[in-house]
Amino acid sequence: MGKNILISNIGSASKKYALYSGEDCLLSAHFERWDDNRLLVQFSHKQKKEQRHVSETEYKEALAYTLRFLIEEEILSGEDMISAIGLRVVAPGEYFTSHRIIDKEYLKKLEEMKEIVPLHIYRTLLELKEIRQIFPNTPTVGISDSAYHKTMPEVAKRYALSKKISSEYGIYRYGYHGLSFASVVSKFKTKPGGMPENIIICHLGSGASVAAIKNGKSADTSMGFTPLEGVPMGSRVGSIDAGAVLYLEKVAKLSPDKLFHYLNTETGLYGLSGGVLDIRELLYLKEKGNEGAILALDMFTYRIKQYIGAYAAILGGVDAIVFTGTAGERAPKIREQVCEGLKEFGIVLDPRKNDTYTGGKDGHIQSVSSKVGIIVFQADEMKIMASEAELCIKHARTTS
Repeated sequence: MGKNILISNIGSASKKYALYSGEDCLLSAHFERWDDNRLLVQFSHKQKKEQRHVSETEYKEALAYTLRFLIEEEILSGEDMISAIGLRVVAPGEYFTSHRIIDKEYLKKLEEMKEIVPLHIYRTLLELKEIRQIFPNTPTVGISDSAYHKTMPEVAKRYALSKKISSEYGIYRYGYHGLSFASVVSKFKTKPGGMPENIIICHLGSGASVAAIKNGKSADTSMGFTPLEGVPMGSRVGSIDAGAVLYLEKVAKLSPDKLFHYLNTETGLYGLSGGVLDIRELLYLKEKGNEGAILALDMFTYRIKQYIGAYAAILGGVDAIVFTGTAGERAPKIREQVCEGLKEFGIVLDPRKNDTYTGGKDGHIQSVSSKVGIIVFQADEMKIMASEAELCIKHARTTS
């Protein structure tokens, strides 16, 4: 058996895979669905990139498609060269704040949470089914997207519920995008000057969240018990008054399941714009003067800015703001809108630098007059996942 680790990262609007041998990434694959129903995959390997159109079936069976590519390109000679699989898991509950080998107990607990995080867990379970079909005997590690946030203090982690209720039902703010935030922190540690004391990271994509980082550790984050809380996202409502939710349930005569489905799939940028959730399409429509797109992007960046202000206060100042995630890395207009009006707080963007960062590279985009660093970092969740999967497998072997 080989020593390669296969990584699967199933998001709310994409599927990503990577093959690692130690520190080396042998291949990455990014499957993406566009608003015009185009399905694309980009493979990166051997210092070259290749983009292909894929069918609905090929997208559905993206893992098998990726494996065929690996064999065709002679990166692998067969499935038996993969020693372990790491799968990103987004699920609430203390159990899911640790990386664990997926067994019957894990699957049972994941099934129990399926209705609470429908966008992620349903897709995760489908992916697990395909993994088991292709790799029936290969250990699979559930890589927690919340583990990084375990350092949050109680004042940030707790809701204003009694200790008995919080403890009995496990209702805490777990936070997500932890793998992305951990990858940013890891990158800082390799840069000249090292880790700034106070960082605010904006992970922006179909799912979006903001985190306050103190000395490399999570101090607070915008997502909560589920990924529904925080800034408005592609199809998720973000933070909303609980009273408004209860009122909507009553007047619209929605069952709890239908209400939860609505808040996860028909709100956010999609609801505000009148049916568009892709930020690229919204930016195009905004340029054309579309009122729904203008409102959606204005609210998106307004809420991000709110979190930046709140977290600057919590941290006692901010040394750097980092943009990551698909939109954070690729959309200069979003970064510009977020930073607009923050000059009095020492946050000044350099428009020329900003426009040169549309994906594929890291760098600083602040003006020389800015007191705060403004940085674009490519998220490298897959590398973090590979490392954690390897550690989890090693730990299991030494304790068995």
